[in-house]
Amino acid sequence: MSTKTRRQTSQPRTMVWPTLPVADLITHVPALPDADPALTESIQDTGVQEPLYIATLGDGTYRVVDGLRRLASAVAAALDTVPVTYRPVIRVGALDKHPGNVRQDLKLTKEFRTSIRENGVRTAILIRRTDAGLEVVDGHRRLLGAIAEKVSHIPYTYDEVSDASAYVDMVATAVHRESLTAAEQATALFQAAELGATTKQLAAAAGSTQKDAKTLVKVGQSKAVAKVGAANLTLTDLARIAELEETAPDLAEEVEAAIAEEPGANHGWRIHEAARKAENRQRAAEHRAKLEATGAQFREIAELSEKARPVNEIKGLKWDGAAHADCKGDAWVLEYPNASSYTRYCTNVALYGHAIMGEAKKITKGERKRIITGNGAWDAAVAVRQEWLAGLIGRKTHPRATTDVMLRIAAEAMLSADHVIQNKQSHPKRTALLGAWLGMPEGKRTHKNVTERAATVRRNPAHLFAVIAACYELYIPRTTWRTDGHHAHSQARTDAARYLGWLAELGYEPTPIEQAAASGAAYDPTAQTAPAAEQVEAEESGTLA
Repeated sequence: MSTKTRRQTSQPRTMVWPTLPVADLITHVPALPDADPALTESIQDTGVQEPLYIATLGDGTYRVVDGLRRLASAVAAALDTVPVTYRPVIRVGALDKHPGNVRQDLKLTKEFRTSIRENGVRTAILIRRTDAGLEVVDGHRRLLGAIAEKVSHIPYTYDEVSDASAYVDMVATAVHRESLTAAEQATALFQAAELGATTKQLAAAAGSTQKDAKTLVKVGQSKAVAKVGAANLTLTDLARIAELEETAPDLAEEVEAAIAEEPGANHGWRIHEAARKAENRQRAAEHRAKLEATGAQFREIAELSEKARPVNEIKGLKWDGAAHADCKGDAWVLEYPNASSYTRYCTNVALYGHAIMGEAKKITKGERKRIITGNGAWDAAVAVRQEWLAGLIGRKTHPRATTDVMLRIAAEAMLSADHVIQNKQSHPKRTALLGAWLGMPEGKRTHKNVTERAATVRRNPAHLFAVIAACYELYIPRTTWRTDGHHAHSQARTDAARYLGWLAELGYEPTPIEQAAASGAAYDPTAQTAPAAEQVEAEESGTLA
């Protein structure tokens, strides 16, 4: 017998396979098949190209699972050792990609290719047999990485799966590795559902509840979602876009345009704000229908003169202004396009003999609209921020770097005798907010239960950070974004800047209105962006009209 194992000389590069003595392998083979002359001749020239798949038995011996023909030819070729693998592998050239691969961007990063070049493909791909050959169900990224690095063999598992199950499997594995975008995931689950996959299968594939799986399937049908598919949006964001496509197409188009212009930006607040506007439109329509049933009169805001005033400013009327119904100037007005209800007005307070309460400066229509729009943008930012916090705090584990930042923030807040924590640590709403972030059922969010859960800091430092975040969320007021009047030097803006800085360290991307509040800049809610520094200076000096 030869005293060496022949080296492979084929062009594709492969891992250096471990070897075992031929004598050890044939000892436990009841009967070798006859050696194939052509294979024997090939092995004499180039060695064993395909490693033998073997299993280690409990007594330390080996069983050949696949490769008896190669072993017989190795014996005939007088080889001492043969290459082996302890799990099944297959030649890269024998595989075909799935025609409906759900991943749009395979992301063959430098790091990923380096890993394959150094270590080969470590995670088995899933394949199935079709009329056309062997088709990859899961593992397209690994397959293309192996091809790029000229790796000859990769590990595999084999299963007979239906078309629907193939889509489910692609989603299930991709979600837990190089993540699919939510839109890619939704599209794939919709395709799987169309092919007959059950909701239970879809939920298992996506690692979600069946309710969320149903939402994903619905989202996957949306043309608007398909247009923003490359953006990194959450399922909640996508569901809102799909809903907007049905209820407020113009708002959906505005969102699509903004995302197309800045695909990498944080658009959650914008989507939430658009959804709020759509809800307000529905409420306003319902309010108008009720008013019409009573014979109410309506006016457009642009039709009103400077002598028109909301009835809540008229002296002597109750808060609801019902007594004004008999006034000839009684009219209902939608004060701005996406208001949630109509406001009762008197079209001419002087003509109809009304007196105005107090001598307070009248807020112009433009200023009123600015404040209302800005408040809406701030509310949207708060909602998106708290959704992000719920996701962060609700994770079972966090990277060490993240927990280090959380603990540093906690130490910084406590050692500085933080006035926000002192002010809000006993706030009744803090318990409910903190309980929600900690994943507690609504009925269990008592002060005692929430305190006990939050005290498990050693197991999860995020609980300590959650206590601090809850205090800040309750402390920072809705007016934080405003720079007019006494709001210009608000302590809340200083506190918000500190808090938002902490969140940014943990990965949160502040919305434009939050960025403006943290930097001390004025915010133009109609432009939905923080103005340039020179504009801020002009506003502060009073040189802007």
